[in-house]
Amino acid sequence: MVRGALTTPEAPHVRPLDCTDVKRGLKGQLERGYATGSRTFGYRTIPELDPSGRKDHDGDPVLLGKRIEVVEDEARTVRQIFEWAATGLGLSRICERLNTEGWPRICGGSWRAAPRARRPD
Repeated sequence: MVRGALTTPEAPHVRPLDCTDVKRGLKGQLERGYATGSRTFGYRTIPELDPSGRKDHDGDPVLLGKRIEVVEDEARTVRQIFEWAATGLGLSRICERLNTEGWPRICGGSWRAAPRARRPD
């Protein structure tokens, strides 16, 4: 079990944070339509602030979550990758075509297959 140190001598009544708390929080964010992870190619996140104007302990506006929005230029690339895969093109060949045809990446550089791609069983 993963535990965080939320209990202190000043607040002994606060229970330790465990992985079920984290999973519950992520599930809630997802159910409310907010992003739950890092940057994903084809999407951007838009911060959504609390409309009541509440501030956090640092005086910054309270962030309710980050909405997911499609980045159309990147989405075209994702759709093309899936089209090529549906025709039977393998990961290495898809990367080769993306590079040859000049399809852009988020952070520049060339497309390359991961050393071990995850594949469904």
